[in-house]
Amino acid sequence: MILIQQLSMKNTLSLCRAQRAFLIGSTLLCQLFALPTAIAQLAPPGYTGAINTPTADVLGYGHLVGSMSNTIPERGRVYPGIGWFGGSNLGFGLAPGLEAVGRLTYDGNAWCDQYDNTCKTTTRDLSFGGKYQLPFGELPLKSRFAVGMTDYGGAATLYRQYYGVGTANLGPLEISAGTATATQGGLMHGKFGSVSMPLVDNLRLIAESDTREKRLGFSYRLQVLPDLQVAFGSSRKLTNNTDQQRSQMTVSLTYAMDGAAIRNGQLAATPKKALDSSAPIYASTVASFPAVPAATSVEVDDSAKAIEFANSFASQLERAGFSEISVGREGRLWHVRAEPRAWRKNRLDALGVVMAQWQSTSPYADAPVAITLTFLKNPVLQARTSQVCLDYFVRGIGACTEGKPFAFKADPIAMQADLDRVNWLSANVAS
Repeated sequence: MILIQQLSMKNTLSLCRAQRAFLIGSTLLCQLFALPTAIAQLAPPGYTGAINTPTADVLGYGHLVGSMSNTIPERGRVYPGIGWFGGSNLGFGLAPGLEAVGRLTYDGNAWCDQYDNTCKTTTRDLSFGGKYQLPFGELPLKSRFAVGMTDYGGAATLYRQYYGVGTANLGPLEISAGTATATQGGLMHGKFGSVSMPLVDNLRLIAESDTREKRLGFSYRLQVLPDLQVAFGSSRKLTNNTDQQRSQMTVSLTYAMDGAAIRNGQLAATPKKALDSSAPIYASTVASFPAVPAATSVEVDDSAKAIEFANSFASQLERAGFSEISVGREGRLWHVRAEPRAWRKNRLDALGVVMAQWQSTSPYADAPVAITLTFLKNPVLQARTSQVCLDYFVRGIGACTEGKPFAFKADPIAMQADLDRVNWLSANVAS
């Protein structure tokens, strides 16, 4: 009896070490292969979602996400205190609007032989799921819709379900609702929904109903590297209709991989009202930019011509392999904010593409422009120039009055302060 207990403890510790090695190894690999340049978190059932229910959002194209949870939402724990209980997911954005997720669940001793009557474990299930965001384009309230399924393939379809879901943003609230049909072991049988709202930066409060239980929780994201984010979620069950675990936690790593294919982003949204124009709290400690002359009332007037150019330029950048594109002005200074999709291997290449587009299409020859590249919507590099300086740099024509054709900035706080002062004429504010 003592020998059996020792072996059980040894198996449990071995699995814990394996889980810990998986997390550490994933982090080191992401750091090793991260290229200079959230994101959506995977719910335990194997899709991007709120807590346990799906939303209409999908993993970004080229985003690789690994997650681990201490729960199987479809069922309760059969062997408390023995082995490991929960699941691991590995998801990838296969194409714009399409995600695929592999899921592994386990309960009890994960190392013993299941053909042995003394093995205290349930079925170790490996399955596959996917979700597709329907290409409806820009809708009111930034609405989007998706369809998906879980537990496709494998010897046993324990958690199979088919669902359709819609998500919309109403002020600070993100609201999702949908319906699902499932096998007997599936999670959602009928209508489900969730509501989330931001509390502070990167922290969201979430409430949901999965047709059987209601939960309240939160999620938090932390960007640890330019290409790597860590997300943590925790929730607690408010009802007690099933054996679903009362408290649950999920941790995930998101890595934005590169690829040869051009990534098509979303079109820029309609013009947005000006943001807060107060002075920045922090000053740049990286680069000293040339001062922008004071603008007249005529110059700061967001005319139809300026708005038309901003939307046109945003569409050009989208076709060139960028997303999350915003174009606006701060007095005479134009601002372009864009996230490279096809140009992640080299930020200078990405800047060169934007500058070439600006040089060939901008009707504002005497106006300076600040181009800010982002990753996961966070600024990572900014370059300031003008069409005159670009002509001088490329063709040797004229003279650049600033002395140098380009001025760079890499301080994320200073860059964000710059962006907060911009009157965005065309802004992609999709989450």
